[in-house]
Amino acid sequence: FVCLFVCLFVCLFFPMNRRTLYGDTTSFVSAGKMESFIPRAQHPPPAHPPPPTAVVRQCGEFKVPPWASPPPPHSEDTGPCMLDCIKEGQVIDSFPLAGKSHWVCGRAPTNDLCMEHASISRVHAALVFHQDGRLFIIDVESSHGTSVNGTRIAPNTPTPLSEGSQIRFGSSTRSYTVRGIVTRSGAVKRKHEEDEEETENGGAGGDDDAESHSKPAKKSKKKKQVRCSHILVKHKDSRRPTSWKSQKITRTKQEALEQIESLQHQLRRDVSRFGELATRHSDCSSYAKQGDLGFFGPGQMVKTFEDAAFGLKVGEMSGPVMSDSGVHLILRTA
Repeated sequence: FVCLFVCLFVCLFFPMNRRTLYGDTTSFVSAGKMESFIPRAQHPPPAHPPPPTAVVRQCGEFKVPPWASPPPPHSEDTGPCMLDCIKEGQVIDSFPLAGKSHWVCGRAPTNDLCMEHASISRVHAALVFHQDGRLFIIDVESSHGTSVNGTRIAPNTPTPLSEGSQIRFGSSTRSYTVRGIVTRSGAVKRKHEEDEEETENGGAGGDDDAESHSKPAKKSKKKKQVRCSHILVKHKDSRRPTSWKSQKITRTKQEALEQIESLQHQLRRDVSRFGELATRHSDCSSYAKQGDLGFFGPGQMVKTFEDAAFGLKVGEMSGPVMSDSGVHLILRTA
C-alpha cells in the first residue's frame, strides 16, 4: 500500500517527460498538462541535388579541343613537321608530327610521345594542330610545368609554337625543337633555311652573283634530305637502357646484335614487313609509327646513323648499325 501511494504521489506532482520514453510521438508543454505531439517531419531529399561549386577534373585528363585538325599535307621536298629531341646540343631523336590532330606527351606508356624523366607527369602536355595549320602546346595541369623558349606557360591554355620554338617538360635536361611547320596556304616556315639563304647571299647587301649561286646550293640541300624507318634494339650499355617495353633493359650488346641480325634475316625475304616488326620489336618511341622517322638532313642524326642512312638507296635496307642508343636496322623509304 505504501509503494502504491508513493507512485501516485510522484506521478501527480513530478510528471515525467514522455518524450524520454516514447521518442518524438508525444511531449509535455508544462508540468501536469499533456497534449498530443505531431511527429517531426522528415524532409525528403530534393529531386535535383544542387550542382557542385567547382568542376572536378580527373588528374591528367586531356580533352581534345573542337578546333583541332590534322596538319596540312606536306611535300616530298619539305617533309612533315618534326619535333627534334635535343640533349647536350645534339639531336638524339626526331618525331614526325603528321597524320593526326594532336599528340599527348608524358610518362604514361599509352601516350603518343613517351618520356621518362621523374619530373614529367604521366599526362603532361599535348601538341595540337589548329584548323589553319598553326601548332599549339597545352599544359595539362602538370606538376612541374611546361616551358616554351624559357618561359613557363599557363596550364590548360593553348600556347602557339613557331619555327624553332624550344619546349622543355618539367625539369628534364632535354629540350624539344619544332621545325617544318606547314600552313594551310602551303608556305613552309623554316627559319634555319632562311638564315642559310641570307648567309649564302652575303646578307642583305649581297651581290647578284652570290644570290645566283645560293639558290642551287639551297636546292641541293633539300635533295640531301632522306626519309627512313628504323628498328632499334637497346642493350644494357645503351645511353638510355629503358624503353616502352621494359623499365630496365638487361640484354647484352651481343644479344642486341643477334636480335637485329635475326630481324634482318626475316626482312630479306619480305621487306614489306618492316613496319610490322618495328611496331613489335623496336625500343624507339617511333615504334608507334612503324619505325618512321620522317625526313631529316645532314647533322640531324648521330654520325653512324646518318652515314648509313645517306648511303642507302630508296627501298634499300642497311645491315646492323651501332650507336650510343643501341643497334639499328635502317630502311630508306624516300
